[in-house]
Amino acid sequence: DLSCNTIEDDGAGLLAAALQQQQQHVGLQALVLTGNRITDRGALVLVEACLAHPFMRSLTLNGNRLTETGQQLIRQRLTSSA
Repeated sequence: DLSCNTIEDDGAGLLAAALQQQQQHVGLQALVLTGNRITDRGALVLVEACLAHPFMRSLTLNGNRLTETGQQLIRQRLTSSA
């Protein structure tokens, strides 16, 4: 749980890169990033990384700075990957 750590978009990018590097390893299945000032840009990068990670099951982004447009883009990306 990395909630309320002011991760912002730069930190979201670093987390996404780490997830992509660890794709072959079992382990992280859920990532909780509530209240970290992540915007649409950072959220989309995280979603892509989570979709590429075979064991990731849950990404929580409540309380961040997502716009309605960003939420819609995330929904579309998740729907297209199903």
